[in-house]
Amino acid sequence: MRLKALTVSYGVPQRIARVMGLAGARVYFTGTNLLLLMDHLGDWGYDPEMDNIRAYPLMRTFTLGMSANLRRTVK
Repeated sequence: MRLKALTVSYGVPQRIARVMGLAGARVYFTGTNLLLLMDHLGDWGYDPEMDNIRAYPLMRTFTLGMSANLRRTVK
């Protein structure tokens, strides 16, 4: 079993976003190649999707970010 990609996001409450001068904000975490469960523990991390046992394993990556919407002021 493999967990290739996962994205978790959280919408910042409006009252907190307003204090920061924003109309809205979202914080997110994304990860790729996070987990590989195998029944052969002696394979030393061999990836069953690779065609060559000597190939480099897929890299695990993490991304943490924030998207924000600016509040529009009308004069």
